Amino acid sequence: MQQNAKKASPFRYTYRSSKYPVSHLLSILLSMNLRKRSTAFLLCLIALPLLTIEGCGTDAKGVGSRDGWITVGTKEKPRTIDPSDAYELRSLGIITNMGERLYTYNPGSNKLVPQLATELPKVSADGLTYTIPIRQGVLFHDGTPFDAEAMAFSLKRFILNAGSPAFLLADRVDFLRPNPDPKSTDPATLNVDGLKATGKYELTIKLKQPFAAFPDLLAFPGACAISPKAYKLPTLPKKGDKPLDQAAKDQAKKEKFQTDLFVGTGPYKMLPKKSEDRVELEAFDKYWGPKPANKGVVVQIYLSSASNLYNSFKTGAVDVAYLSLEPDQIRSLQDQQKTKGWKVTEVDGNGTIYMMLNVKQKPVDNPLVRQAIAAVVDRSLLNQRVLYGQGKPLYSIIPDSFPQAREGFKSAYSSPTGGSNLVKAKELLKKAGFSAQNPARVQIWYKSSAISDKMIANFMRAYGKKNMEGILIFEPNAAESTAFSKMIKTGAYPVAFQSWYPDFIDVDTYVQPFLECPKPDAVKPGIQGQGCKDGGSAEQGSFYYDAAMNKMIADQGKTLDQAERLGILQKIQDQVVNDVPQIPLFQTKDYIFSRPGVTGANTDPLQNLQYSTIKKSATK
Repeated sequence: MQQNAKKASPFRYTYRSSKYPVSHLLSILLSMNLRKRSTAFLLCLIALPLLTIEGCGTDAKGVGSRDGWITVGTKEKPRTIDPSDAYELRSLGIITNMGERLYTYNPGSNKLVPQLATELPKVSADGLTYTIPIRQGVLFHDGTPFDAEAMAFSLKRFILNAGSPAFLLADRVDFLRPNPDPKSTDPATLNVDGLKATGKYELTIKLKQPFAAFPDLLAFPGACAISPKAYKLPTLPKKGDKPLDQAAKDQAKKEKFQTDLFVGTGPYKMLPKKSEDRVELEAFDKYWGPKPANKGVVVQIYLSSASNLYNSFKTGAVDVAYLSLEPDQIRSLQDQQKTKGWKVTEVDGNGTIYMMLNVKQKPVDNPLVRQAIAAVVDRSLLNQRVLYGQGKPLYSIIPDSFPQAREGFKSAYSSPTGGSNLVKAKELLKKAGFSAQNPARVQIWYKSSAISDKMIANFMRAYGKKNMEGILIFEPNAAESTAFSKMIKTGAYPVAFQSWYPDFIDVDTYVQPFLECPKPDAVKPGIQGQGCKDGGSAEQGSFYYDAAMNKMIADQGKTLDQAERLGILQKIQDQVVNDVPQIPLFQTKDYIFSRPGVTGANTDPLQNLQYSTIKKSATK
């Protein structure tokens, strides 16, 4: 999933254009001034008439503190909390603490365990039918009893609402059947037997084709149970209906989603919304499972800058800070943890950052140019100078936390130490017909809000200028986040950065969304520059198409033989190394900061902060 689309990167850092930039000096100045609480308070009083200051509070117990409550500070504002449309970490992080799925993960591991199911599913011999026993004695936040019908309703709504993550189930579950005739205006039909309750506490799901990781897919946070009394299924078009105009389509889409409502079965229920920068979750007193270690959680959102979140944590205005501090702020808090008594939890994440190369755009339509760019990238130097060691160099499209990962980019394009291979890069570019007199000019696009991407792009521009003798010129360009997310799907960007968090814990989530293309361009196969018209690779910005790749993706998904699947995944990774539709850059590290006396703050494998285990000791 992109963080700001599926999942902006947690690496949101302030760009430094000189040895001592203004932002750095300001950070030092603030640190000096905030050493004395009286000075901090005075600064707030002076600034209050001029602007609203977040993070100048002096309440050491947290914003709006109540006994037994926890305040979590973040920079990430949820776009929506409707599980049928939430597809960003900032939204799913809230949903996963209020909602529950059929399956989840054991704390601290990738092991799949039942949640609203009572055991792992029974699978038919052909791998198409899943029978799932449902937990009894569960209530929704509005008091409605949970059963198999309610779970079926929730998954049907997830599919039929056609929100951002709907494809995860719609492409796999044999429930919604699109009209196979592209020229027909007849709507899709429903296969009621594909998703239904076959008993009060038994759910049956049928797939279109076998998919070995389907139980893991059911652990996606958005595939959670929601109350049938609080939500409704959308009205589907019928044969003969007149097509809606765009205004009617927009209105229908708006009515489908409940942006600020959530009624699930989890350990917390949502209190009425009071402001745009604050979400309050109260412990659900009728929760069926273990009671949370706190009475509730206030999520305080710092929209203006990471500095406000940083200062609020230092002054005790928040109990826990998670997403997204800048690298110098992270390093500062790490340096002070012994003297200040707070805790820094470093989590090796499953998030990734890729450079997407559009195979339909010059000059990267030439595979030799794409290979040359892969050889220029120096991940170790980028990690050291830009990310302050807070990333992890990635040489595979699959994170190294998965045993199937194969570091092909390291052996093919890097130096023995993992740095760039400039000699190879120059050779490839010359072979492609480029020179200092005829350089390859490559635009690199990034979201203007993703400061880390800006830093990486500017570093590559300077690095290429210094080392590539004028044969390769990188040209960084920024776009506003919403515009970026739209334009990358049109093919406008030759090269662009994409941050990704897993939808579920299986390697398929790093393969199919990036490389699959069921609808190629209508040109003859084999022509250089042929790309994808519609599919995962078009969504992600590479527009890569290869029939053999499509077959391998399908084969690895449906085989139940782990050795066979491993072999297919290795071939997929080898082909990506050769064709270079994308270049893996970094695997994320996440940092959780907890005030003295606050314990139990950690994330699940999907990088969501777990609220129910956070506890705060009584203030002396």
